[in-house]
Amino acid sequence: MCEERLGILCSGRGSNLASIMDAVACGAIKAEISVVIADKADAYALVRAQEVGIPAVTVAYCDYKERTDFEQALLDVLHAHHVTLVVLAGFMRILSPLFVHAYTGRILNIHPALLPSFPGAHAHRDVLSYGVKVSGCTVHFVDEGMDSGPIIMQAAVPVGEGAMAAIIGLDDESIVEICNEASHTGAVQAVNFNCPGQTVIAGTVGGVEKAVDLLKEKGAKKAVILPVSAPFHSTLMEPAAKKLASELDQVTLRDAAFPVVSNYTGALQQSAAEIKENLIKQADHPVRWIDCVNTMRAFGASIYLECGPGKTLAGFNKRIDKTLVTLNIEDVSSLQKTLDTLKK
Repeated sequence: MCEERLGILCSGRGSNLASIMDAVACGAIKAEISVVIADKADAYALVRAQEVGIPAVTVAYCDYKERTDFEQALLDVLHAHHVTLVVLAGFMRILSPLFVHAYTGRILNIHPALLPSFPGAHAHRDVLSYGVKVSGCTVHFVDEGMDSGPIIMQAAVPVGEGAMAAIIGLDDESIVEICNEASHTGAVQAVNFNCPGQTVIAGTVGGVEKAVDLLKEKGAKKAVILPVSAPFHSTLMEPAAKKLASELDQVTLRDAAFPVVSNYTGALQQSAAEIKENLIKQADHPVRWIDCVNTMRAFGASIYLECGPGKTLAGFNKRIDKTLVTLNIEDVSSLQKTLDTLKK
């Protein structure tokens, strides 16, 4: 039997919400998500909840003249869904004593820094501006202060040890060769083969900066450092790959009902053992999207569906093969548009 009935408050895309939903689904969190509330009607968190049948409610801050009226509306929804524990998952509002006292000791917040350092809404910016070497995430109880409640748990990660850059207008072979040359300064490699003329590199800050300079000299139309501090899909992500392997050891995987394309190999896979192995390897190895598309095309795929916010992969597909039909699904309206197209 579930121990808690969660009411989750969000303001944006709901990435924290997605993690909580996954943890509840696999039994890591012994609770039931009773309702998801967003203070903006266009918050993607609402879509995430609706897709899995969780009640999703908009309580728009702009609809209320007074904060107390807004918070009372939040409380009315929480009470209507019999919520016993409130979780602030990217909820960008400071709550007044009215709300806090209604759930004293029953409100948790997920804060993107190691409290008590860097409280407030601009934690990421403040962490980078101050130049700290380690930051992380804090889960804490909410009191009447700003991110001042008792800390429940924390996890630390290095800051600024990695970098990524998008390279436009240069062939993959040249990029790989120059990354090898720049590696004498610091580890760097090509990690995302997105489409012809667009590749992403990743590695240490020094290695990526050196590679960017050399790639510009080589004739790259653009070589832009990306606003991230983790070298995703590079060998520097090996610790994350090992942690992922440990987590997957606790999950029962079965053979796929239909072929799945691995972004690590760019080839078809169907056995549970192979899927698990390639899931782990993709964490610290390059993504071969061009190979993935070519494999799907050879398999006979004629229509491609991109599920999630944006049309990034649709753009890549068009540059790989202009004849490919790629449809985007990111909300209810785009889903309906896709369904209408498929019926034709």
